[in-house]
Amino acid sequence: GALAAAGERLSTGSNAKKLDTKPDADDSTERKLVDVIPHFELLLEGEIDWSSPPKPQPDVPVEVQVEIQVYSVRDIDIGNQSAQLVINSKLYWTDYRLTPAIRRHYQENPYTTFAIPDDLWRPGFACDSFEEKYHFIQPDRDASKDVYVVDRHKGILMVEMNFNGAVDNPMALDDFPFDEDSIDVAYCGYLNRAGGWAHPQDFVFRPCSENPIQMFCRDIAPEWSLIGTWYSYDEKEVGSYFFWGIVVRRRFSFFYVYNVLIPQIFIFGFTLMCHALDPIDEVSDRLGLATTMYLVSIALQYVIADSLPKSSTMTRLDWLVFNSSSMILLSVFETALLYLIFGPRLRGAEEVAEHYDEDRITLNKVDLWFVVISALFYGTW
Repeated sequence: GALAAAGERLSTGSNAKKLDTKPDADDSTERKLVDVIPHFELLLEGEIDWSSPPKPQPDVPVEVQVEIQVYSVRDIDIGNQSAQLVINSKLYWTDYRLTPAIRRHYQENPYTTFAIPDDLWRPGFACDSFEEKYHFIQPDRDASKDVYVVDRHKGILMVEMNFNGAVDNPMALDDFPFDEDSIDVAYCGYLNRAGGWAHPQDFVFRPCSENPIQMFCRDIAPEWSLIGTWYSYDEKEVGSYFFWGIVVRRRFSFFYVYNVLIPQIFIFGFTLMCHALDPIDEVSDRLGLATTMYLVSIALQYVIADSLPKSSTMTRLDWLVFNSSSMILLSVFETALLYLIFGPRLRGAEEVAEHYDEDRITLNKVDLWFVVISALFYGTW
């Protein structure tokens, strides 16, 4: 009798559709519904406000389960620190106010669609990771067109929202070009209420399964390969947050190895070969070779500049190029310094120069130690 009275109030309410809530013949069914659905008696006292959140208890928020499907990850832009994503987000929740009517409807009419009230409460979220800051993803049509019943027995409802656009993707380039990138996205629960957007202190996000992020990538940025996904969730005083991300690894590191790393190693090697020339008698040839190698290194930096990320921090590749150029330039200075120190004492005939043999041995030792230390230092990088 109580369920029948509730059905009459639902059908005559201004903000509700007519729902089939006739009680079963068996009184035990009525008692089960009252036991399973908390505070079901409150619905029998008056007209239902469908726009209010269906809290199971007055002080208990609605649990909204999140499922994310990623269809495309492309255009991972190092310069703009962004990435293009095509994602589909599904939110699941249970509205205990509709559960009896949903069960009854599909018992009697299993091949028809359940009529959802137009102004039914639905969750939504905002995301400041999108290029458009605080981009709100919220159904903008009537609930009867957006909300679907996905479980007829438990009365689970679902709404899905799509996004296709750019997201912010700050990248740590310290290990470039042997780096990994995590495209991180943060969902913050929001509700569209009369008077504007408000924080949802009445629902919380939870993952729908152990792996709520499903990858259905038709395409991924060609320079990257997919590693996996991650997620976490947190409850704060202002609302609910759901964090997730896609982890990718740079695939074509060999491009930078072949076009930058190997040429720089060869240039540095040719610079060390100039130390085979005598720093006193062949100083002009030695300085000419070392200076030429330095200019070649500078020219290579200009050629590859467009292929390197524009970053204020030094990447691993930047350090390699910087150290290579620095060691080549240091070789030029070392040759000039040896000539200035030992040249006046070793030039001319052997019988004129005092301590010729000792100075020559000292010169060769200094030059040899410079080569060994330079090679070891450069090899560590």
